[in-house]
Amino acid sequence: MPEIAFDPEVYYRYLTALVLLFNGVGFSMFWLDKTYARKQVSRIPEWRLLMFGILGPIGALISMFVFRHKIRKPKFFAVLIPATVLHLYLIKVLIYWVQ
Repeated sequence: MPEIAFDPEVYYRYLTALVLLFNGVGFSMFWLDKTYARKQVSRIPEWRLLMFGILGPIGALISMFVFRHKIRKPKFFAVLIPATVLHLYLIKVLIYWVQ
């Protein structure tokens, strides 16, 4: 049975795709909630926005300012700012790990 070689470049690509996917979903969830708010229909619960914001905080923070949504809620900043710092640190570690 042949041995499977460990190739960090492959893992780096998958992790990069996951980071982009989660941030895209975070961005989309805040956009969708803002759209629901404008149409005055059933909204996305705050706990769900925060959950997706933790998974993709960079996209969530960008969408908060682009759509001016939830920018007056300190709870979102208290959760998303540290999550963004953590994600940026993890991205830095991934870049260092591949080199």
